Amino acid sequence: MSLLTLSLLSACSDYGLERQLSEPAVGPPDAPLPLLPTPEPYPAIDVEPSFHDFGAGDPWSVTTQPITVTNRGHAVLEVSGLRYDAGSSELLFSEEEATNGPLPWVLQPGESRVVNVTYTPIDEGADEGLLVVDSNDPSRPQADATQVGAARFSGFTTGWYIVNDDTPYDLTSNPSYRVDYDGDPDAFWYEPSGNHGMTASTDVAGDFAALRDYVIDRAGGPTPVTGPLSFYAPSELPDMMEASFSYILCDFWMDPSDDPSRYAISSGTVDDGVRIIVNGAILGELTYNQSGSWPLTNAVPGTVNTLVVILEDNAMWEKYVNDLAFYRDGVMVGG
Repeated sequence: MSLLTLSLLSACSDYGLERQLSEPAVGPPDAPLPLLPTPEPYPAIDVEPSFHDFGAGDPWSVTTQPITVTNRGHAVLEVSGLRYDAGSSELLFSEEEATNGPLPWVLQPGESRVVNVTYTPIDEGADEGLLVVDSNDPSRPQADATQVGAARFSGFTTGWYIVNDDTPYDLTSNPSYRVDYDGDPDAFWYEPSGNHGMTASTDVAGDFAALRDYVIDRAGGPTPVTGPLSFYAPSELPDMMEASFSYILCDFWMDPSDDPSRYAISSGTVDDGVRIIVNGAILGELTYNQSGSWPLTNAVPGTVNTLVVILEDNAMWEKYVNDLAFYRDGVMVGG
């Protein structure tokens, strides 16, 4: 090695420039990476529960399931439409406009609205409903939630619902319905449910549903059907001037293949009178000390039917109905 070469190696070592021959050469620093664009915030809809099973409920029992619509995103969510698809009126949807306001709804991030689906089973079939929610969620403009349920039936009836109202009601305000004798059917026009005991109804389904609700809301739990039902209450009213009204209601069920003409509702003696109503149709009346029986030909197999008996007292001293019962081929049927 020459003297010049040794001198150069010594100089590099003096200034810390030595490196192993296997090391890569040190170059200039890497150039900075380009910045990625920040994504725009967007709304994200969430509907919970997305599936709800009401299970098997008692006939005419009402159950309500709340459904929550929430904005899970980071921008304003606009709910522009709500649609409910159900095969029957047993499942009903409510937008709850009283609290939520009319559409469109504007939901800030994290904000929610609660709507309700109400289920009232009335027949043996399975029921299903679908709530569809339209919004400006770019990834899911339509969100949905499903509800299912069915009715539970055991035996012929759910029992007797009984309401005794001792309030005296005036019988003289309408000359078209003048009460002239004990148990006069004209008195039923004055019964206080607001449906005139189905007298001259022009909306049978609506009036009877309201009458049924009136009784159920006041009755408490049902009395099991174990034999003919007799009901008695003391009463003291001026003859033909005032009346009091009591109610007996029973939901009943026939198998889909059954024949309604094999069934009857029967009553022993009454005071002062009763009106027998099935599914809104007035089957007949009894006045003081009468008894009677009516075939249930207007009952519908495979669905829940409703009997309402309105008992009136329009004269002293008492009101009662004896031995009220359902019969099939002459044999009493019950729960």
